[in-house]
Amino acid sequence: MMWQDEVFVERLSRLDENHMRRKSMKSRSAVSAKKTLDVRRVASISGAGMIGLLSVPLSRLAMFHSQGLGNSSANPELVMAIDGLFAFCIALFLVRMVLSVSCIHHMMGQVAGIWIALTTMHNFVHAYPEFWVQAFSAEWVARIILPTDTGTLYLAGTGFP
Repeated sequence: MMWQDEVFVERLSRLDENHMRRKSMKSRSAVSAKKTLDVRRVASISGAGMIGLLSVPLSRLAMFHSQGLGNSSANPELVMAIDGLFAFCIALFLVRMVLSVSCIHHMMGQVAGIWIALTTMHNFVHAYPEFWVQAFSAEWVARIILPTDTGTLYLAGTGFP
């Protein structure tokens, strides 16, 4: 072996050592960044769920102030579907505006929040009727409280304990 070959082999071994050291540093920083990313992702999906929860009262408030009381007892399935559709549109807009994200996980969080709000919002009306009277009207609150029981899930005109 000539002296140039020995120098070349030594240079390759030094480069390999540097490469391994950098690789281990990158993998440690990638693991810590992944943990931070996971926490942020979970927080943003939870935020999307909360926006979904809040979008149902917002959509019902908009519908009440634009159309009045309406006749929700005639076809409760249709009313629930329309409430859900408007709430989804509001939530989609708010999630994209507030969180600046839009992926299937956030959409699933929105849908879960909307579903929870659609089936349990009457419980909040039972618990805090004064607040809802200020936001809507006494007639609206009476229309929500009379056909429903507190502590139930209300799904398309039927209450489930």
